[in-house]
Amino acid sequence: MKRILALVAIALTAASGSAWAQQTGRVPVPPPTRPGGNPVVAPGPGPVGPAVPAPSNGSTRPSAVPMPSQRPPSTGRPAQTSLLLEFETPQPTGRVAVAIYRDADSFRRNRSPIRTLMLTRNRNGQITAFVQGLQPGRYAIAAFQDVDGDGELGKGAFGLPREPFGFSNNARARFGPPSFDSAAFAVGATGTTQRIILRNPMNAILR
Repeated sequence: MKRILALVAIALTAASGSAWAQQTGRVPVPPPTRPGGNPVVAPGPGPVGPAVPAPSNGSTRPSAVPMPSQRPPSTGRPAQTSLLLEFETPQPTGRVAVAIYRDADSFRRNRSPIRTLMLTRNRNGQITAFVQGLQPGRYAIAAFQDVDGDGELGKGAFGLPREPFGFSNNARARFGPPSFDSAAFAVGATGTTQRIILRNPMNAILR
């Protein structure tokens, strides 16, 4: 009996010493085995993070931290667009005065345009303008050629114009300016082009 108790004590001492050595790292700990005999490999030292499934298509492993959206931040400014203007006139000289309107009341009264331009011919003999920074919407244009250079639309008897003039959409004047709806055109997000013909006074009224 004493021999049996001594053997048991030796076995318990060896078992506790082995467990202590394994816990303190002095003895390599063999990996546990899964059913079937395949060893389970423990993760190496490193920071603990959320698990990320491995991709199945062979691509690079994604980051465990969600990436911020790549969409540029909103500036809070309204969308802007552009307008290309082209003018045709029978007169070889004189700058072209242009007024751009956004609403019917301003257009009718010839007051408060949102843009005014004074254009000359370019080296190719063309009269053009590229207007930027407009908000998408409806606009109307009134223009005349300042042949005498006084900065105003010259008028003769009965108040009829003496210098070439025209409107967007080439809207016709019938003893007065056309309506806003006749001259109005839409400017979308991609911009648009208006080609305006400035006509001699009698031709503009009678045609």
